[in-house]
Amino acid sequence: MPQDDWKTQLAGLQIPAEPSAWPPAPLAVLLGLAALALIIGALWAIRRRWQRGAWRRAALTELQRLGPEPDPLQLSRLLRRVTRARFSAREAALGDAAFAQFLLSSGGHNFPADIAEDLASCAHRANPALDQRHSQAVALWIRTC
Repeated sequence: MPQDDWKTQLAGLQIPAEPSAWPPAPLAVLLGLAALALIIGALWAIRRRWQRGAWRRAALTELQRLGPEPDPLQLSRLLRRVTRARFSAREAALGDAAFAQFLLSSGGHNFPADIAEDLASCAHRANPALDQRHSQAVALWIRTC
């Protein structure tokens, strides 16, 4: 039979081995290195952003620790420390009226003027009355400055 003839002719052929995956093609090496560089760059950017926000997370944790109606002196100190960390020592050392203006101008939102004045001068007044509105305003200022 003629069909069996071609099968017998193919029986003696050597089939080549499967191609090896190593060494990879030069383009595959370049693509792999580019992907690795992108991953390292993204991880570095995420870590850097996390480190830059450490002061904010610490301040908000401290504010939570102080409670909804904190001691005025502690709240004033927290505001000054946040100002020093975020801006500079010069702004943190401003007087009461100038610091209230600074709070109004640096928060990025509508910070109530009476709250800014209360917070700026509470360390120098006898028995200042601060309530939950003051804590909420400080938390919002910390998040947006």
